[in-house]
Order: sequence, then structure tokens, then C-alpha cells
Amino acid sequence: DNIFEELTTRLGGRLLEGRPALNQKDWSAVAEDTPGSWADLQVIAYRLIELAIFQTHKDAKDYAAALEGTRRTAEADEALAAELEGVVGKSSSSKKKSKKSKGGAKASSSSSPAGPSAPAAAP
Repeated sequence: DNIFEELTTRLGGRLLEGRPALNQKDWSAVAEDTPGSWADLQVIAYRLIELAIFQTHKDAKDYAAALEGTRRTAEADEALAAELEGVVGKSSSSKKKSKKSKGGAKASSSSSPAGPSAPAAAP
């Protein structure tokens, strides 16, 4: 048979209808009272199954959200890397141009015999 139909019949309602969704660490509260009959034990077992189904569904949603977040983070990282690559590429070409122009200036100023930093001779 269908487990959800069985749970509905045994627990008297749909999943978690009228019952709290306990955290997994609190599931022992379901079995705090000693069952007085086989039927009571079955209700406890079905309640634990209900909680396990709910927890599995919640974990799957959390996992999917985490994957989506990871995917978005990876896309953002790739976009940032591409942006930085563009900035670094522009910066490198600017530095190369700057070095070329500075190198040309150094060559013309160093052609004087006294050099660029030599003090002028007094008359």
C-alpha cells in the first residue's frame, strides 16, 4: 500500500497535521511514554516515520538551496575573475606603455655628460 495513506490512517491526519515538526535531536520525546499496547507502539513507529520523511524533505530542500548558492557563488567568482582579469590586463598594458615612455625619457636625459642628477657647474 501507499505509505502516506497508511500514515494518514494510523496518525489520524495528513503529515504533521496537528503534530509539531520536531528537530531530530528531540525525536526521543515521541517515545517518552511506554506504549500500553501494540497499537500504541505502532503509532509511535508511524510518528517516527512521519518525522523522518519530513526531515528528509527538509534536508533535501536545504541541500538544493546550498547547491544553488554554491552555483551562484561560483558564477559570481567567475564574473569577478573575468572583471579582475580585464582590470589587470589594462593595468599591465598601461604600465608597459609607461615604462616605454619613461625609458625613452631616460635615454635622452642620460645622454648629457653630467647625467640627469649632476649639479650644474658654477661659473
